[in-house]
Amino acid sequence: MKAGQRTAWIELYASAETTGAGGDPQASWADAPEFSVWARKRNLTQRETVTAGALQQDDGCVFDVLHLEGITTKHRIKYAGRYFDITGINDPDERHEMLHLYAREGVSYGS
Repeated sequence: MKAGQRTAWIELYASAETTGAGGDPQASWADAPEFSVWARKRNLTQRETVTAGALQQDDGCVFDVLHLEGITTKHRIKYAGRYFDITGINDPDERHEMLHLYAREGVSYGS
């Protein structure tokens, strides 16, 4: 992927758990982003759409980024003032050069 194709500035926030008043765990998000990077935002390819359907996932888009160590599906993406849950991560060439972050808009973990 050429650097000129990465035109989306995204922030990745880690999940955090705090303790509620009754001692129960409360899911939330870190106040500051763990990573801020340039990405390429794109729609799913036909093959990715079929795979998502087979897995019963409602992935809406893909963010292609250079490899980031430590990204998990418990991170979320902030792009253009909107939040996206990461539903899957794929390292297509397994050489740790680029990651495909499959995402859907909304918040399903934390607040």
